[in-house]
Amino acid sequence: MNEMINRRQFIKKSIRSLSIILSVPTVGYVYSRFIEPRSLSITELTLDAPIPDSFHDMKILQFSDTHLGFQYNCSQFGTLVDKINSLQPDLIVFTGDLFDSTENFSESLELIRLLRLLQAPYGIYAVKGNHDHAFSSSAIRIEYIYREANITYLNNSFHEIRNSHGDSFFISGVDDPVYGVPDLTKALPSSKKDQFTLLLSHAPDFAIEAKNHKIHLQLSGHSHGGQIQLPILGPVLTPVKSKLYREGLYHVNDTLTLYVNRGIGTTILPLRFLAKPEITLFAIRAI
Repeated sequence: MNEMINRRQFIKKSIRSLSIILSVPTVGYVYSRFIEPRSLSITELTLDAPIPDSFHDMKILQFSDTHLGFQYNCSQFGTLVDKINSLQPDLIVFTGDLFDSTENFSESLELIRLLRLLQAPYGIYAVKGNHDHAFSSSAIRIEYIYREANITYLNNSFHEIRNSHGDSFFISGVDDPVYGVPDLTKALPSSKKDQFTLLLSHAPDFAIEAKNHKIHLQLSGHSHGGQIQLPILGPVLTPVKSKLYREGLYHVNDTLTLYVNRGIGTTILPLRFLAKPEITLFAIRAI
């Protein structure tokens, strides 16, 4: 009798254990497909920088890699715009891959309307990413969208941001290092002296070149933080030009600080695991 009870208990426990084991992949898929990609993380950092005192505590908001057209649409983007504006940044920067592919996107007018809603007194600036280059029509459409949305598009170019006190700093942007032709000689002012310079580069590993110039802060995306990470092992795969710097904050040398944003959308697979979508809010302290 006891033997029968023990056998019955064994069978019940085995079935229960087996059901748990079989449910793990399902739970993991549901989480990485439907939960984490919608779990926006807001990272707030304070950075010291050689910026004029009149810019002290300036707030810079970075977002990146929306990959519109692949599991991310204008309705979701509109929610993101509301969240960005609620943080009241002084300056907004977008570090590339607006689209996953323009072939799968047909809401350009709505996107322009939403981009125009972004608010920042020192302006909104953007650079191209590799996906923005990869499809023949993307580059042309992106330039048009940025122009119509009153966003300053930096393509191997720079802009001087000046405040009411007459103080200024430079923001520079390079072409995508994967498919484009980045050129710092064009992107940096020739007579900038020691003014604070912020560089936008979609690919973070461009810091290898940027560190040889008087650039103080580089903001990048591209890596998605690996998009899918495994405990202990880390990212399953990171794209080219993001092998050295995958996510987060790096002090590249005595002058250059780099931040790699995990981005908003997904590509190839509509999954994120241990790599939550992110917007970053920097408070810049004058030193």
